[in-house]
Amino acid sequence: MKNWFGLLISSILFLGCQSKENLPKETYTIFSNHYIDLWGPDTLRGGSFFILEKASTYVAYYNADDRDLRNCPDCGSPVIAFEFDPSLLSFRYSTVRELKTANVTSGWNGGFNGPYGYRVQSGTITGQKQGLHRWLISMDLPADSSIYFKGFKKTAVYKVR
Repeated sequence: MKNWFGLLISSILFLGCQSKENLPKETYTIFSNHYIDLWGPDTLRGGSFFILEKASTYVAYYNADDRDLRNCPDCGSPVIAFEFDPSLLSFRYSTVRELKTANVTSGWNGGFNGPYGYRVQSGTITGQKQGLHRWLISMDLPADSSIYFKGFKKTAVYKVR
């Protein structure tokens, strides 16, 4: 019984002392003057995607785990990214055409072949400007909208980086 109790206490102390830096961190970032370049033959098959500079759009970027990919090139975490016009005070994307125009993409931010993603086919994304460098963005994507998320619903403040 003493050994069991000692093991329990040791486990609690070990888990309680782990660095919070090792825990997954969701990030909500906006890249100003960027766009999404999705390479893929069509909307059903995925392809590589890149977030590139020199555009008049912003890219909202949700990352499920902000881990340093330089130390783990075959790792990756789920992401959702889309473009929007920064001059708008609010936006709403809910039709197939609007989601495609906004380049709404879900996928993985890393791996052996780099970032990989699919176009999101359905759902709703809304945004409301909250200040000079902040947006309140809500995403409600059903399970069939993305291969990487089995349904995704989240509202968060995204900040321009």
